[in-house]
Amino acid sequence: MTSHAPHVLTDAQLEFVRDRHLATLTTLREDGTPHVVPVAFTWDAERGIARVTTHRGSVKARNLASGAG
Repeated sequence: MTSHAPHVLTDAQLEFVRDRHLATLTTLREDGTPHVVPVAFTWDAERGIARVTTHRGSVKARNLASGAG
């Protein structure tokens, strides 16, 4: 998987992710069409990253692993 640089969030963005733990995750299928799913996530403020838990066989995990998503 590709590593991404951490992002610094504004105070308003931090408040949003601290209060809400649901989001949508969009990945790309092999044909380039979007696959959008609701996900629960945790926010790591120290590293500036969101973590989504899933299983390897899920469509989102396969899309990300393929490099297309």
